[in-house]
Parts: sequence; structure tokens; C-alpha cells
Amino acid sequence: MKIVLTAFEAFNGLDTNSSQEVLAHLNTQYQTFLLPVSYEHSTKQITTLIRQEKPDLLICLGQAGNTPKIRIERKAYNEAHASIPDNDGILGYHWPLHMSGPKALSTKVPIDRWIKELEYLDFIISEDPGRYICNATYYHALLNHPYTLFIHLPYYEGQVEGKPGLHLKIMVEKLETFLAFIQKQPLSCS
Repeated sequence: MKIVLTAFEAFNGLDTNSSQEVLAHLNTQYQTFLLPVSYEHSTKQITTLIRQEKPDLLICLGQAGNTPKIRIERKAYNEAHASIPDNDGILGYHWPLHMSGPKALSTKVPIDRWIKELEYLDFIISEDPGRYICNATYYHALLNHPYTLFIHLPYYEGQVEGKPGLHLKIMVEKLETFLAFIQKQPLSCS
């Protein structure tokens, strides 16, 4: 199975992004790409990446500093809305990501079955990826490739002073276990 992984650059005044750090530390044989935190550029790049790389499974990593655990997102929504601008200075305010697109898209990846089998990893399945760049990127990825997963990572320990985080090594180990497992799994829900 051809798996492609993406992560995001730093944003909102931070020096780093937990997704970028985890991706850099993964012991992986997969192709990896770093995406900009930009409504315009991340969505164009993810669409181009899918067309050029033709992955069986695309896994996008992003940062959700407000979560204590690793979250796997089930859906993406056709809306941009955030309290902070992207790295281009664009502030999403209740506007659609795709004028003729559906309100929401769901991954075709059998995440319920996978997470049940990997219960010990303590991942959370989420129905709400927010409405920032992660959601925009996931929505455009799902429009072009329904076998896409979006995984939100918490801050890593020490990334943001005064904020809780998960140890970077633990996140890397959990994702390596997850990747080794899914490499051997069928993508269909049957």
C-alpha cells in the first residue's frame, strides 16, 4: 500500500508545529510533505500532491493544541472560520471552501474498526476538525481522494510554555505503531 504523509509548518507565532516535529522524527519509509498554513496554498498543494503521487492512503497530520490526546478526524466541513489568520494573513469567516461542494465529507477509511483494534493507543475519533487550515486541507483532500485520514496531534511537551503536551517520543511511537498496523490492513470497510 502506498501511504503518503503530510504535516504543517508553524503558525500563530509559534516556532514549530507538533505535526512537523512528529513527521520529522518518524522512522518511516513513506513519502512525506510539509504543507503551508494557508487556505489557498495548502488546498492547492494537497490537490496537486494527490494527483501526482496517487497514494492508496493519504494521512495528513495537524496540530490541535487544545486536545490532550491524538485525534483521528472522521469528517471535514465546507466552511472556513477561525479566530486567527493563516500565515498569509487571511482570516476565514464563515465562507465556503468549495462553492458547489457538499456541506461535509467523511473518510472512507475504516477508522472505527482500526481504532477498536488499536484501543491501547488511546486515540480519539473526532467528528469536528475545527474550521481552520486543517479542515480546509482535509476537505479538499477528501474531495479528491476519499481514502484520506486527518490526525490531529496535541502540543508536544515544552512546545508552548504553560500548556500541557504529550511527549514527542510518545506521539512518534504511537504513530509508528499505527502506521505499521494500517500498512497490513485493507482500506475497505468490509
